[in-house]
Order: sequence, then C-alpha cells, then structure tokens
Amino acid sequence: MAARPGGRRLPLVGRSAELSELLALCGAGGAGGAVLVAGPAGVGKSRLLDELAGRLAATGVVVLRGSAVVGGGPYRPLAEALLRAAPPALAEHERLAPFRAVLARLLPAWPVAPAAREYVVDPVVVLGEAVLELLRVVAAGGRCLLLLDDLHWADAETVRLLEYLAPVLDGEQVVLVGAARDDESSPVRGLRRRVPVLSLRKLPPRTSRRSPATARTARCPTRWAGSSGPRPTGCRCSWRNCSRGSWRRDGCAATRSAGTPRAR
Repeated sequence: MAARPGGRRLPLVGRSAELSELLALCGAGGAGGAVLVAGPAGVGKSRLLDELAGRLAATGVVVLRGSAVVGGGPYRPLAEALLRAAPPALAEHERLAPFRAVLARLLPAWPVAPAAREYVVDPVVVLGEAVLELLRVVAAGGRCLLLLDDLHWADAETVRLLEYLAPVLDGEQVVLVGAARDDESSPVRGLRRRVPVLSLRKLPPRTSRRSPATARTARCPTRWAGSSGPRPTGCRCSWRNCSRGSWRRDGCAATRSAGTPRAR
C-alpha cells in the first residue's frame, strides 16, 4: 500500500473515473460480479486496489485480499485471502458441512475432515461451489469483496478456479476484483474473455509525476540565492512555493527564509 513515512496513505492521483466504476460495482446496491483490472507494470493497479479496499472496508464491506507471487504453489492468492476470514471454528457452520473436506485443501488450519466422496463432475466445479458458499457465509448477509492481485503470476490451478468462479458471481453479494498485467503471456488471458476488463493506461507525465500534496513540499534541484523575481529556470517546485519571496540557497519549499511572506 502506498503510504507516507508517517503511515498515512498517499492520495490517489488521476484514477477517479476508474475508482468510481469499481465502487459502483462493488458497493452496496452494486451489480456485483467480477472484473479484471489490467495494465502494464507500474501503472498503478495495486494502488487502485488499495484505495478500493480502504473505501469499502470503511462502509462495512468484508474485504479479503491475496496476491500471487513468482513460483507460488497451488491456489496461493486465494488461500491467502481466505485464511484471514475462515478460522477453524467456521468449519462447523452447517452450510459448509458438505464442503468441509474440499475446503480443507485450501485451509490447512481447518480440522481434518472425513475423506471426500468421489464426484463425477469436474473437481474445479466442486471446489468453486465450495469457495462460493464459504464467501457467502463470510459475508454474513452483507457484501464481500475478494481482491486478488498480481494474477499474472498465478498458478494454473488458481486460474482454472477463477475461470469457473467469476462468471457465476453475477447477482451474488460476493464481488471478485483481480489485477494483472495485460501482456499476451499472462496466464489470465482466458479469464479476460469471461469477465469485464478495466484497462489502466499510463497517466500523462504531469499527472503521474506527483500529487498536489507532494508537489507543495518538493525540493528545487537548482541551488540558487534568494530572489523576489520569477522562479528560476529548472525549478520544479510548485508555483505557490517559489514564484515569489526570498529563499535560502539550500532548497525551496521547506527552506523559505524566516520572515519572508508566503506568495499569494
């Protein structure tokens, strides 16, 4: 999560339209379902998910989050998300009784269940329905948001499970939001054909360089003596901070000479 040194989260810049779209899908009264946030590396996918998670958690939505990693084992992102929300005691919930043995594959802390009976259907269908019922129980009649990040590193088992799970979420109180790079080699290219895709593109340089809050405290790379004229060539500080006024030689915004009135 992008945060200041003091622990405060940095403001989200240039993604208000995308955030509004996700909030409308995931919030109370939204259509639900699944969406994949896609874009090149470093474009801000994880930061957008951070903001979405914080906004919805503040409204009472249950937020579960996991991430795929390079070389991760089977179901790694999904297990990470579920472990925090499904303590062993939840295995005794009556609605989960038919799925205890199946879910124990994802939740190693759950009590040992009797051997699952053999199913003639695809095991992915059985596990998908088990995960869906678990998410319904976790939501407890409210809204549940499942965030899975870095799915371009997801294992094949996770991808197959999501390809089954995502299309059946329409009309549910469970919402799935995944994030992945959009290159052709991504293992989620099959998932892209099954769910809506929210594509992120690189922001214009002036927008992506820094937020207004950080611009006000930016330092000037040109060491210059005090001046009351226009800001010097090469100065990157905000106009409010250095267009007028006297400044010490060792910097800009944070080092304005004492007693010099701030520019208006």
